Amino acid sequence: MTKFSLKSLNWFEYFLIIGIISINILYCWITNDWDALAIIATCTGVINVVLVAKGSILNYLFGIVNVFLCSIIYFKSETFGLAALNALYFLPMQFIGWYNWRNNLVEDSSDIVKSKKMTTKQLIITSLITVASVTLISIILKSVGGNQPVIDAISTMIQIIAMFLMIKAFSEQWILWVATNVINVILFIILVIEGKEHAILMLVMHIFYLINSINGWIQWRKSL
Repeated sequence: MTKFSLKSLNWFEYFLIIGIISINILYCWITNDWDALAIIATCTGVINVVLVAKGSILNYLFGIVNVFLCSIIYFKSETFGLAALNALYFLPMQFIGWYNWRNNLVEDSSDIVKSKKMTTKQLIITSLITVASVTLISIILKSVGGNQPVIDAISTMIQIIAMFLMIKAFSEQWILWVATNVINVILFIILVIEGKEHAILMLVMHIFYLINSINGWIQWRKSL
């Protein structure tokens, strides 16, 4: 692998980036509601995940902006698990991830991280922790009156594990990103129906996330 540049993006990745920007502009033009918070969050989010799929450490620059804004949006939507996840976990993990990836690059002159594969033991332990944590978090969110506590809990915990695997550069992260993006698409379809603020653009963002997570799995597996 060589140092990341815009020339290394393929047509599909350009489609994702240009697509999310175009959809944001079209939506705001049609509704005459220029939702700056959601526009910046969705655009930086898609650029972030495209760069993660490329294995570029530059993803964290866009990730910092995205998770900060998403924490505000999720809180407004009363999806408290996702709000806490972004503000208290994803945001500091951007800096930790940057540090870890800097120490695990393909070569000194590169900004591309080396991908790794989990052992069977690591897979089993990760699965058990995920199931136990989802059960506990769903109970907590239900007790505080969160919106869609079970779906919120599943999405929250899977993303916590996926982010940890990401900063460790494990390719299996993409299996969890696919799962959590499917869940988040369902969650935001519900929020759109309920008329929650920012929900439509956030739904579009997670659809793009889902498409990219499949692309990321393919690319990282090729690099092993």
